[in-house]
Amino acid sequence: MLVRKPTVLAGRYARATYDLAAKSGDVDKVMQDLSVFKTALDDVKGFRDAITNLYFPRVQQEALLDSVLDKIDAAKITRNLIDTLLQNRRIGLLYSIYASYELHLMQLKGIVRAEVRSARDLSDVQKQQIVESLKERLKKDIELKCKVDPSLIGGMAIIVGSKMIDNSIQSKINRLYHFMRGAS
Repeated sequence: MLVRKPTVLAGRYARATYDLAAKSGDVDKVMQDLSVFKTALDDVKGFRDAITNLYFPRVQQEALLDSVLDKIDAAKITRNLIDTLLQNRRIGLLYSIYASYELHLMQLKGIVRAEVRSARDLSDVQKQQIVESLKERLKKDIELKCKVDPSLIGGMAIIVGSKMIDNSIQSKINRLYHFMRGAS
């Protein structure tokens, strides 16, 4: 099973990996390796199943992983992490470790990720206005991730960390519905 959200255990692996990468000066290389490896898990048919299947012989899993790590010219730290995960039968944590490592790296660089959900695609000008507004408010660099969600009907919802600004028509309809329902 692949866990896609950061977990405490994944956070520990990510932090230990970051500490080792920082000592050797390979922080960005390890991030790149994890990103490429995660993409391979998503895109290469059968790869994810082969390395996460407990019944697949470990020798074959190791050979498969070594060939992929050789192909991407992975850093020694990345190799050690993936070998450790395979040995401990925790390779399914790789997505979470990637997410935790990326989050830690972004925090250290003073970057905040903001997710914008809107009923339709935003123009580049609108995206830039959102980035500038958030940057001014949060006093940090912003990495914007946009998603189209037609169920919002109109407007947008912005999520930064655990905070959400929901100015969508759907949320206004819901508030009106609950207000009217309480009045009856």
